[in-house]
Amino acid sequence: MSIDVQGADTYFAGHVNGRAWADFDETDRIRAVTHARRLISSRGGTSFGDATTADGDAPRWDVAVYEQAFHMLRNSHLPRDGQTGAPRYLDDAEGTAAGPAFNPERLCDAAAKWILGGRGWPPVEMRRG
Repeated sequence: MSIDVQGADTYFAGHVNGRAWADFDETDRIRAVTHARRLISSRGGTSFGDATTADGDAPRWDVAVYEQAFHMLRNSHLPRDGQTGAPRYLDDAEGTAAGPAFNPERLCDAAAKWILGGRGWPPVEMRRG
């Protein structure tokens, strides 16, 4: 399987955020996966190709791309469910906007977890002064 929107759809089918993922327009999902793939490839300094991974593999480039794509859609200013003029994805019954100020070039925590196995992003270096 390739790292593309079909792979993301399969991944999110069994995910707690699966319904939210499916609510986004397919064109926007394709764009988000494409952008997330470029972003993670540039940050990781590697070209990870189309290879998908399985449980126990590390790093999980495909899952990181899918999580980053969802993060970008969820926190962008794209309307959802065909609405027009919606300022951003609303994630609760009270209509509170999701997340803090959105930066599309920032790697989200969920993607970093799959790349670094829970060690955080970016790696922290401690120095004595």
